[in-house]
Amino acid sequence: MILTIIAVLLLSMIMFGIVLPDGSNIYLRFVAFFAICGVAILMFNISDADAKRKDWCQGKVCQERVARKQCSQKRVVPCIKRAAIHYRQSFSDMLRVAKCESGLDPYNEYKGHYGLFQFLRSTFATTKYAGKDINSAKWNSLATGWMWANGRRGEWACQ
Repeated sequence: MILTIIAVLLLSMIMFGIVLPDGSNIYLRFVAFFAICGVAILMFNISDADAKRKDWCQGKVCQERVARKQCSQKRVVPCIKRAAIHYRQSFSDMLRVAKCESGLDPYNEYKGHYGLFQFLRSTFATTKYAGKDINSAKWNSLATGWMWANGRRGEWACQ
């Protein structure tokens, strides 16, 4: 916004001969005028685009789509976020439990418990994700979200 005001001031100064001397060519004044107009429009469009880009993903559907694309075995937090959004659970609660259960290691295995949320194979088999890979951050997180949404949150050692 400040840059736009400066551009307008420069335009006024050019047109009234403050920046360019009175004896300068009228052609030079018009070229300078349109050049600064173009720069002002460009600056306004860039700042407007930046504002739109910052706020472009505010809805839950959009946030879930972004988290789904970012989810991987190396980036497990987006997997947890996606599951939390999808099943309307607390992201901070799910993240805290995953940190406690596995240290956010999707390959963690301890006494027959697997993945981010340390599922027993028998427990994982009772979820709607039973046929999926228990060590996958994606499926482990979604199975947890599904269980929590279906009243089975108390089945974890970490709360």
